Formats: sequence, C-alpha cells, structure tokens
Amino acid sequence: MGWFKNISDWLGEYCESDEATDSLFKRDYYYTNYISGIYASYHKGYKYLSMVIYFIHTSVSLFHMYVLLRTCLIVQKYNFTLMAFLLQLFMINQFCLFALLAIALRRQVFRTLTREMIGEFFTYQDEENGQLLQDLREEDWREKKRLMVLPVFLCFIGANCILLAPVIDNNYGDPGFNREESGLFTLAPIPVAYPWENADYNYFYNLFVCTGLQIFTAIFICSLIGSCTLALMNLVFAYNLHVKFLIRNIDDIEVRTEKLFFKTYNEKCTNIKDGCYEDPRFQKCLDNCLKKNFIHHQKITKWFDSLQTFISPPVGSAYSTGTLVIALSLLSIKTGTSLPGTALTSAMMCILEVAIMGLLSILGQRITDLNATLRESIYNIKWYGFSPIIKLNLLIIKEMLQKPVELKGFGLITCNLDTFSNVMNSAYSYYNLIMAF
Repeated sequence: MGWFKNISDWLGEYCESDEATDSLFKRDYYYTNYISGIYASYHKGYKYLSMVIYFIHTSVSLFHMYVLLRTCLIVQKYNFTLMAFLLQLFMINQFCLFALLAIALRRQVFRTLTREMIGEFFTYQDEENGQLLQDLREEDWREKKRLMVLPVFLCFIGANCILLAPVIDNNYGDPGFNREESGLFTLAPIPVAYPWENADYNYFYNLFVCTGLQIFTAIFICSLIGSCTLALMNLVFAYNLHVKFLIRNIDDIEVRTEKLFFKTYNEKCTNIKDGCYEDPRFQKCLDNCLKKNFIHHQKITKWFDSLQTFISPPVGSAYSTGTLVIALSLLSIKTGTSLPGTALTSAMMCILEVAIMGLLSILGQRITDLNATLRESIYNIKWYGFSPIIKLNLLIIKEMLQKPVELKGFGLITCNLDTFSNVMNSAYSYYNLIMAF
C-alpha cells in the first residue's frame, strides 16, 4: 500500500493552495486561469467543477484534432487554402493541449513562483527601499499595459474565425467543390467533416452540437493562449523586477553603507580623516549591505531555475508550432483568393504568431541582458578598496554571473532575438519549399 500512500500524498500536495496565492491569480489572470485550466481551483466547492472542465478541455481538443485531420484528407485534393487553414487550427489545438498538460503537471512550481516572486517581495532589512520599488513597478506596469494588447487581439481573432470569416466565405468565396457531398457540415462556423451523417432529420441537433463544440474549443484556445501569455509576462516581469532592484542596490552600495554607518555609529563617514574605506567600521557596514545583495541573488538564481523548469516545455512547443503556423498562414494568404474570409483570418493569425514569437524572444533577451548588466554593476563598484574577505565574496558571485542566464524551450531553443530571426527565416523557407511543389 506504499504506492497508494505516495499517490495520495502527491495529489494532496498537487491540490494544495492558500487564499493569498489564489487572490494573486484572480488579480493577475482575471479568472482566465480557471477557464483555461492552467491553474484550476481545487477548493472544496470547486474541485469537481475544475476536474470536469479539465476533462472536457482535453477530450474536446483531442476530438477536434481528429476531425481536423479527417477533414484535411478530404479537402486536400479540392482546396489547398482550406486545407492549410485547417492544419493551422490543428497545430494550434495540439499546442494548447500540450501546454495545458505541461503546465498542469507543474502546478506546484507555478504556485511557488507566484507566491514568492510576486506575492512576497524580497526586503532588505533596516533599509528604506519603498520608493525605489514603487518606481520600478510603475515602469514595468507601463510596459506591461502595452503588451496586454496581444491577449485582446487573440480574442478578436477567435471571434473573427467563428463569426466573420464564415459569412465572408459564404457570400464572396467559392471553395471549388460541393462541401455537403464531401461530408462537410457547412452550417457550423468552420466547415469540417464530423464522424456522423448530416441527415435532414438531425439538422437542428447537428447545428447546435457542432456549433457549440466549436465555440467551446475557441473559448478554450483563446483563454489558454491568453492566460499562458499573461503567465509568461507576469513571471518574467517579476523576475526582471528583482534583478533591476538588485542592480540599483548594488549601484547605490556606497550610499547604503553610509546610511547604515550613520545609523549604527551616529557619525558621518565623511568626517573620517583617513577615508571611509580605511575604517574597519565602514568595512563592516559595507559587508552587511553586500550580504543582503548576495542573499537576494541566491534567491533570484533559485527562482530562475524554477522558472526555466516551468516554461521550458510550453515555450519550446510555442516556437516549433509558431514556425509551422506562420508558414501555413502565408500559404493560405497566397492561395486564398477563392476564400477571402479564410485568408483574412490566416493573415491575422500570422500577425499574432509573429507578435507572440517576438514577445517570447524579447522577454528572454531582456533576462540575458539584465544578467550582463548585473555583472557590470558588480565590477563597477570600488572593489579595490574592500577588505580581502569582501573581495572573496565578490569573486564568488562574479564567478556565478559568468554562467549565461538564458530561457530555453525544451532546454535547447534559446529565447532571444537571434532565435526570433531564425524562426522567421525557417517559416519563410517552409513556405517557399511547399510553394515549389
């Protein structure tokens, strides 16, 4: 029965939560984490509802992946634009399913990062840093508000795919074949071949069931990609906030030491005849201030390892899926004269994918750049006037900072601007390769 106890303990830890962390999720994700399932609520009143939502998400996604592939095999000899569009939806669907499973399995890591990095900011004891922290947070919020356009644009694309594109295709497009005779159900927003007959007596049943399934899937995809984007931005911005805070405190190490010296000895170090750095009391205050920086950096390093573990699978899948979706979108745009609504939706999906790839790359690049800035800040302080013990501590942290800090998808794909350039080149190469045939 030992294995049963282990499973029971794991499930108890998996479902563990607290009100403070849940309030952070409600504040930062606007309930999209509950709708998408990336951080479901397992409180007593919502446990079974969350399990049902999770089961419906996975089963409906798998079902639609089968339906989309089935439809692609039917339409590939009639309409290349429609086939490329359906393949885009298939790739996006499989990404959402993979991301949901990957994030759900790392629920504890997600909860810990949110609680420690966002909810409980590291404080330097006996130092007043409230104004500095507020300024840094306001700076980050101004930038984050601009990036919030992406989730909103995603919802707009989902609504266009369900509502506008079918109307445009039906009124101004020509698929080039009889979709009803080929087994496609045309009354649903996206014409696909469901694995049942479209008999006349099942007309209203099929209409509501098929349309409902597609709307449910659209809500799931939009909420999951939107909440994943928000999760990435929140965690990376929180990590960068800590690094910026650390850099500013290292840059102001002399000012901080002087304040601690005056507070401890009730004397200004500028009055010392032989200079501040010659006074062992000043060196002691300096050592105390730097120790706070070193402890903060240790926590930042631990958080980065957890962040890397959490985002590695979904980010790697996002890069690989995005490359193929961009290539397929270009194909639909190029060949979409017969289906203008589908071509329009593909164009918007292409723009969104490029924006998301750019966001991943920019956020990863900033983490790497901030680590380089931190390394320079430590070198630029007056280390040559420090005591041998402090110099040794600086040497240890300097050695740690030599290790490049890079977010990686699947542990292989580095999130930076070079990768973004490679993704764009690969997508265009795939597009040219397919068009050559």
